[in-house]
Amino acid sequence: MIKQNKNTTKKGLLVAILLLGIAFLTVGCGKKEAPQEGKTAAVAETKETGRKGGDGKEDPGVVTLSQEKQKYSGNESLINRFEQDTNGTRFDERDIIRGSDSVLYDSSTRTDLPESNTVEFSFFNTLLRKTPRASYSPFESFKYNYNNFDVSKIFYIDISQGFLVGPDYEEFDDRLARLATSFGLSIGNFSLSGNEYYFHQNQKHITAISLTHTMDYFKYSFIYNYDSFSEQRRFFETDFTLTLSDLLELRTGHYYDLELQRVYESYVGALYSPDNNCWKFDLEYRQKDKIEDNVKSKDRIISFNFLLNYSSKGFNSLLGLRI
Repeated sequence: MIKQNKNTTKKGLLVAILLLGIAFLTVGCGKKEAPQEGKTAAVAETKETGRKGGDGKEDPGVVTLSQEKQKYSGNESLINRFEQDTNGTRFDERDIIRGSDSVLYDSSTRTDLPESNTVEFSFFNTLLRKTPRASYSPFESFKYNYNNFDVSKIFYIDISQGFLVGPDYEEFDDRLARLATSFGLSIGNFSLSGNEYYFHQNQKHITAISLTHTMDYFKYSFIYNYDSFSEQRRFFETDFTLTLSDLLELRTGHYYDLELQRVYESYVGALYSPDNNCWKFDLEYRQKDKIEDNVKSKDRIISFNFLLNYSSKGFNSLLGLRI
């Protein structure tokens, strides 16, 4: 009985020591040192180290911005912080760069709306045709519209007008961004599409109209492009594609300059597609007028392109070579 009491006492002491150790660790882990005023808990202080320049002055090197506060209430404190750290500090320049895309001398960016201080009014309308499939089963369970019908687009029209807001515009016309209109029409094997961009400030426009006719083994298209801003972007394009078989496809095309009234670029090509739908091989010969020092010459290019089908999304170029 005495041994049993001693064992019980030892076990009690061990349990008490263990509980005290756990309590000590819990109290120690729960303590956190309060951050100093004006500094964040994660970053207590940001130091800027510099080096001596050639004139003996301190070169600041890379300037690092350390926000004194992580939360702001209202706009005034945030603006004051920006004005205080403007010198030697870099902010996000995306809005400044992308905001001027619409005034660049390029058709791909001129037709875009500014990303800031712009309101867009748009109207989109599409006419669809639903055609029942041969396996149409209206009373079969779990047969939905996409199982019973084929949907095709017959006609669409999209209109977009941008309106610039801000104090820097005096006239109403100066606040109007480009007016964009696009349309498309499909009748049988014919398809007609186009887009028009009109600019109110200078009454200029960019127009593109395309007509395509698709048959079983032959396809041709005519494309008209006119840009009021540049004479080099006023041309007429033709494209012809002949499918000899499921394996071989031939194509040719020409670019006709509407101002100079002559063909300035042409090409011929062939596409080989094996039955395994795994890869394709494309071969093309292209020649284009090249003018240097008022002397016209022919720029001839032979290109080889090997395409691989990575997934069901389509073929991507794996290896290309231009000579």
